[in-house]
Amino acid sequence: LDLVTAVFLCCDSLLQQVLMVKMSRCHFALPLLLPDPGKGNVTFLLWAMRPVVHKWRPHDGETRRGYREDSMVTTPMPIISFVRLGDCSVSNNSVLSNENHEFFVHRAMECGDCCRSISKVCFYLPCGESQLDLFPDIFTVNLRGDIRDHPHQLQVLKRTADAMFIFVENFGDEECEFLSSNFNSNSPMFLAIKTDEKVLKKLKLFSKSLSLNQNNFCFMDKRNEKKNKTTLQKTITDILLKMATKVQQELNTEIDEYVDLCTKSKHSVDSILGNVNKSNLSEVKAIMLPCQGELWQKWAELSKEQCHSKRRRDQTFEAYNREIEDRKLQLRQQQSGKGLSQAMQTFASAILDLPAEMKMYFLQSMSMELDALFRRALFLLRESTADVKEELNKLSKMMTSSSLGLENFMREIGQIYKASKENAHERLPATMAELFLKGVPMELLDGDAGCIPIDWITEVFGEVRKKLGRDPCVFVLTVLGQSSGKSTPLNTKFGLQFAVGSGRCTRGAFMQLVPIDDDSKRELGFDFLLVIDTEGLKSPELAKLDNCHERDNELATVVIGLSDLTLINLAMENAEEMKEILQMVVHVFLRMTVANKKPHCVFVHQNSGDVSAEENNMQAKKELLDQLNALTKSAAEMEHKQLYYNEFSDVIKYDLMQDNYFIPGLFHGTSCMASVSDGYSEKVYQLKRYLLRSSKEKNASECCCTIQWINDIWRNVKNETYIFQFRNTLVVKAYNELNQKFAE
Repeated sequence: LDLVTAVFLCCDSLLQQVLMVKMSRCHFALPLLLPDPGKGNVTFLLWAMRPVVHKWRPHDGETRRGYREDSMVTTPMPIISFVRLGDCSVSNNSVLSNENHEFFVHRAMECGDCCRSISKVCFYLPCGESQLDLFPDIFTVNLRGDIRDHPHQLQVLKRTADAMFIFVENFGDEECEFLSSNFNSNSPMFLAIKTDEKVLKKLKLFSKSLSLNQNNFCFMDKRNEKKNKTTLQKTITDILLKMATKVQQELNTEIDEYVDLCTKSKHSVDSILGNVNKSNLSEVKAIMLPCQGELWQKWAELSKEQCHSKRRRDQTFEAYNREIEDRKLQLRQQQSGKGLSQAMQTFASAILDLPAEMKMYFLQSMSMELDALFRRALFLLRESTADVKEELNKLSKMMTSSSLGLENFMREIGQIYKASKENAHERLPATMAELFLKGVPMELLDGDAGCIPIDWITEVFGEVRKKLGRDPCVFVLTVLGQSSGKSTPLNTKFGLQFAVGSGRCTRGAFMQLVPIDDDSKRELGFDFLLVIDTEGLKSPELAKLDNCHERDNELATVVIGLSDLTLINLAMENAEEMKEILQMVVHVFLRMTVANKKPHCVFVHQNSGDVSAEENNMQAKKELLDQLNALTKSAAEMEHKQLYYNEFSDVIKYDLMQDNYFIPGLFHGTSCMASVSDGYSEKVYQLKRYLLRSSKEKNASECCCTIQWINDIWRNVKNETYIFQFRNTLVVKAYNELNQKFAE
């Protein structure tokens, strides 16, 4: 417990948020009232807890779609606090902890007998099955130590809690006097007390003085902890809810959110999003971000048509190319004519002019508020599906168009820079480079338009080199697969902030820079790890859109082509689809005219926690490799390159024995209260070590070479007019044979 307190006191507010999210996913109790022994004050960690979001199924049936997803800070829940008065053989921390998972530190744990004044909070989130759930959704606050030693925290808990459970064993005159002086007949107080004749006599007198009845007492048995938990469960189930935060100010408790960095950044965010219509984000998105909608998508289509020339007809190539250039210029002029919306003016001013530290707080506040807006909009849209079954397709499109996140504002910045000729916007690439170096993800491929904003990315990377004063070496690690379980291992391995579990219907590729410390630089041979994450590949939500196969093939080719090492996320339900993607990537690589670069692939098998998983799946792995070998050979024959390519590993480096990792499920079980599996963390750590060992075997490229490689890959992808339109290599072969028969 000392370590948790010390770490939080040493962290800034942004890092405290990261720790809160990680601890919450493991279902550890979170620090709520944080004491600072050096300053002698207590801080209420409101800002730190804002990004903590969970899903659960309420008992009250408030939602017809079956579950609710929301921030724990903004969700009204009953607040139940637990404190101890004097020495007690029944530990309140132990009673609150689950028999399979320790939420709170208690005396039975190592170093658990230390007295500390920290108040920690945990959420009980039901799965919707009344037979399985111990409680409805509640907010539990637990104070470590004797409540008499912490009068300030007692006042805070008294004013905020809907009910307070006081564990007391030696119920003497001192205890009676303390309770009488701090509580009255209106206090929602419940005494958890042992069954003893002397104690019962005292209780009768005490209960009369405070007008307490039988319902205010929970009788504990130190020899039967299971019975104690059942007793508490019955009492808590009957308590009604109320929640308050303003009380903290009245008690002179410091609140981490009420500092200049947070309040000013929140004010800027409110000025951008304050008037957003939460039920119709798609219209708001079109008004606030006009440059990235239809105009940008038409520009991207023309850019590809310039390479494909599918609609050229009888025009010469030169004339057709000039026509497309003119149309592209007109679209850029239309984008420029749209100007900056009021929201984008405020956003651009913030990222350009705010101090560096304030800028990061602003982006974090913006991201959290956008996530909250989208969750509410998605809630309303999904509620509609219960009544309007015939309009499911329309609602599905509305969900996609209502997807509004920080990445949309960043995308708009890039479009404004390319469309506008104003000098005021010349600082945008340098500002984006600054944020990129600080760990803010940048969009590589816009999945909506199916296009890489190559000029914008080149400018940003150029500014990165300027800011560093050198051309750093970069190792490119990418991940490919369906969304489930794909981004989480990246975040776990490298401490990244890629979005997970948001339910947002986005697609494309996002990249984030990970700096390498000086000692590791000498060992690994590069300065930065460039991690590229993909969204929307083979997504069921996007499968009905036009050219979905073509977009998926392009995305996979770009991501694997750029990588030094690619993680292929596999699960039972998507293995066949990933095989189709890989064979198309191999076929395109055979047709490319860029310099030779052989990416390395590692297959990550999700939800394979059985100890015999690796051995039992050896045959399946071999069959997959045999199929990829056969398809590679077939593709090589079609391209007349069978002398050089006969196996999958001739195109993409892959070792059947080493390049397979089996990762168990992320959580213990399926309950809303399921915690993160220790086995998952251990396996992900083993995978990280293997990736770093493998990175030593490859020569990392300088940043300028990476930029050039992005240009070369994208140029080749745009010029590929044939292969991408097919689902897999077998279809290509059948089409070729049919054409040959027809020609005969």
